[in-house]
Amino acid sequence: MNKYLNKSIPYLKDVTQYAEKAVKFLDNDYVLCFLLIPFFKPICFQYISFLQWLDTVFVIWKVAAAAICYLLLFSFVLLKFKVPKLVVLVIVFEAVITLSTLVHQGNLFRALIEAVSITAYVSLLVLGFMYNRARILWIMSRLLGILMMINLLSILCFPSGIPADLYTNAENPLFFMVIDNGSAFFLIYCIVFFVIEGLCSRGTLDAPRIIMILCGLLSAVLSHSATAITAVALMIAACFFIFYTDYLKRLNPIIPFALYAVFSVFLITLQNNAVFGFILENVFHRSPTITGRSDLWETAIAMIMKQPMLGYGRGFHDYIPAWGGYYSSHNYMLEILLQGGIIAFVLFVILIVYAVRKSLYTGRDKMTSCMIWGLLSILIAALMEAEVHSVYIFGCITLCVLSPYLEDKWKKNERKKKKHVSKKLIKRDHSNIQRTKVSEKNDDNAGSADIS
Repeated sequence: MNKYLNKSIPYLKDVTQYAEKAVKFLDNDYVLCFLLIPFFKPICFQYISFLQWLDTVFVIWKVAAAAICYLLLFSFVLLKFKVPKLVVLVIVFEAVITLSTLVHQGNLFRALIEAVSITAYVSLLVLGFMYNRARILWIMSRLLGILMMINLLSILCFPSGIPADLYTNAENPLFFMVIDNGSAFFLIYCIVFFVIEGLCSRGTLDAPRIIMILCGLLSAVLSHSATAITAVALMIAACFFIFYTDYLKRLNPIIPFALYAVFSVFLITLQNNAVFGFILENVFHRSPTITGRSDLWETAIAMIMKQPMLGYGRGFHDYIPAWGGYYSSHNYMLEILLQGGIIAFVLFVILIVYAVRKSLYTGRDKMTSCMIWGLLSILIAALMEAEVHSVYIFGCITLCVLSPYLEDKWKKNERKKKKHVSKKLIKRDHSNIQRTKVSEKNDDNAGSADIS
């Protein structure tokens, strides 16, 4: 045994050296940009005929980036002899949906692409924050800022949506990055990164970042999506209370998440209740059917009851036949149950609980509170949307899990800031003492002159 081990030691050393060189690629800004950009593909490319080649380029680029991310993850495993727990949970979650797709002979190619994309993106964020958190924060905030401003420009130029020859849904306008209702996920994710990057680099939110956050709110308002306006406004209001009061920092995050769970069940199961319909119609001035979602939810629940454990997998089209076509359930939790059944749903709940518990290890400070409320705001928007394999939702979960790494960076900046402030105070006190001595000396000289 020892003979074989001794022979393998030089080989293991060579492998470790290659792994260390591979991980060092995360120190390169150009590599990080190359790996991050394809995960944020503008949605408009796939609906405009002469831009579909760009959509294909992004898909190929994403596959190449995902392959590099897996190589980096493998290198990390060789160096540390462990796989990050979050990555394992995400892989298992995606594997369940892929298995369900295989069992039901669904769209296996689509399921695999989505599984590879999400697991690769989460792995990249985890490794990036472990090895080069300052640079990945800087790059992500700039990248998301540029994409958000282009999306806002598309809303201003085309208020009714970008004219796309392959897009036929007149009720939901198409913009550069997202369709109107889906803008909540994207905008909240942008705001979370603006806040985190501001706290880590400056220790506070400066004017440029506040302007970007307000641009996010403007994008939500101009999209005319009630879901986006509500969720983004909630996120910004939460940030205001976190920064300027202690109410939300003192609040145990388990309470709002528990209330969210109760409200979700109430919303889905009692949407046909007369009292609930009256409140929606007369207080919020919305349709009692929540623009037809209640019918979709009712059908989705009936379908889930037929295949409760593994769901239906990833289909070639949406699941619910209605109004002459096929639609998604327009509810994130119901969509998980449709795609992966109770097993996938339980795994997702474990992911949320793990993220919240991990973030609480660092204490209830500004950064942690903003990340938790960012995740909660996205989940509130998810009550009306069904983008299960969203980089924005899994990105927020990842940020909460990685909060100890971010917290360390923020506390260092806080210590530097306090040290700088204390130095300024000492310098000011010293100058005040000098002025006092000079004034006392002048008074003594004046008194001597009067006596003489």
